[in-house]
Amino acid sequence: MNDKNSIHNETQAYTRTVQEAENFSSCIDIILSNIFELKNKNIDQILSQLPDSSAHTIKKILTDNKVDSADHTAIENVLLKAKEEIKNLKIAKITLAIDPSEDTISLISDWINKNLGDGIILDLSKDESILGGVIISIDGVYKDQSLKKNLEELFIKRKSEILSSFLHK
Repeated sequence: MNDKNSIHNETQAYTRTVQEAENFSSCIDIILSNIFELKNKNIDQILSQLPDSSAHTIKKILTDNKVDSADHTAIENVLLKAKEEIKNLKIAKITLAIDPSEDTISLISDWINKNLGDGIILDLSKDESILGGVIISIDGVYKDQSLKKNLEELFIKRKSEILSSFLHK
């Protein structure tokens, strides 16, 4: 039984960023390229060569889909569906002034998925020139909520007031 929802949920939960999606996809590729070489053995031998988190997620996907660990064709079919889920994820380009911590990545990912829908992963970049805040681009929509932009707008709005405070002293 293929539970597409399970594949979607596990793939989404495990892949918050483009880098994580690429790493997870690479792990699936390793399994797919080695699975038929196992002959009468099961997938646990390949999973033991992968990072624990990837191996755990793949095992969960296979278990949720009731795939026998010796049924190489069923494993291949489910993992190909997982790869397809990864390919279908939308990308939100996020620019920050800092390198985000894991907690910050989780907060941003949770906020994006709660407010914009699931199936979105983050393509994170750092640009110290924005000073703070965030620039987000997704599905052709660009939002600059950076401190740099806000300061520029403030200085434009209050230019004469700011200049006069310096000139009249």
